[in-house]
Amino acid sequence: MTAIADSNSIIRAYLATQATLTGLVGTRIYCPRLPENTTLPAVSFFTRGGTSTPYIPGMPEPSVQFDCWADNPMEARKVYDALYGSLQGIQNIS
Repeated sequence: MTAIADSNSIIRAYLATQATLTGLVGTRIYCPRLPENTTLPAVSFFTRGGTSTPYIPGMPEPSVQFDCWADNPMEARKVYDALYGSLQGIQNIS
């Protein structure tokens, strides 16, 4: 039986390679939640569920929630834009 990949670890590792995002948040990419007293800006995310695909049995399709944190809405929007840009069009990351 094939082990299921840890999607949270894969997402974290991928985001840590995205220069535009890490230029804003550094290494402050957390799962599943933001630690207390964290320096901002930062990103947190968690897998909130998902479904199995009928086309490939045993292959989950996780649903992930991302939260962008900053001292003000303008900075949070910059983090969001960098995160969004990092995630658009990617597939088959492992």
